[in-house]
Amino acid sequence: ADPKREAARLVAATSLALDARLLCGAAKLIGAPADALFALDAELAPLERSIEAKKTSGGPAIDLASRLRARCLGLLTTTRRAAPGANSTNAADMLFAELTASGLSRFLPSRDERGIVLKLETPLAADSLRTFEEIGRVSKNHPEFALQVVLHDAVSTPQEGPRLATIVDKLVAAGVERSRVLGVAAGTRAPLADPSDMAKRSRNARLEIVFVGGA
Repeated sequence: ADPKREAARLVAATSLALDARLLCGAAKLIGAPADALFALDAELAPLERSIEAKKTSGGPAIDLASRLRARCLGLLTTTRRAAPGANSTNAADMLFAELTASGLSRFLPSRDERGIVLKLETPLAADSLRTFEEIGRVSKNHPEFALQVVLHDAVSTPQEGPRLATIVDKLVAAGVERSRVLGVAAGTRAPLADPSDMAKRSRNARLEIVFVGGA
């Protein structure tokens, strides 16, 4: 097999597996059945480990990651439909309007399959306390939305876990219920720029705050 093609396949499989992890995490936040989450994790966790260790070939890994992504999305969709108040398009529109009208608009609110996403550069600027306070205020105004916090790094670092925990603690201090927050350490699995490009790879360090609830 062509080494470059195989490497590209593993990159694609890594991205799909992370998507699956984030979608299942979003489903967990809004009350997906524990047995369904356990069954998916029983397949997803070994796949993530084998991709990271490069102990799987790209083609089969892509196929399995794609299937798991679809199943996690399906679980999120069915859970969202069953959750009281969380499936209101109007609620999502109201949240989006508040975000775009607030100081948080500088983080370019957008929508994806999980919900409404804010993208912050990391390390956070000096006004991070005010940022967390703003997020906490909006979260309290829209309690039907949980928060998924996704930390991306430019390079692999053992400090990612502690940094993520600190961010979650700051959100809780700002008034977000801890039971409504889920942190995910994405590492370097979803780069925006070529990680080998020293001049550009700093773009890969970022923080996503996802309001999970309405579509």
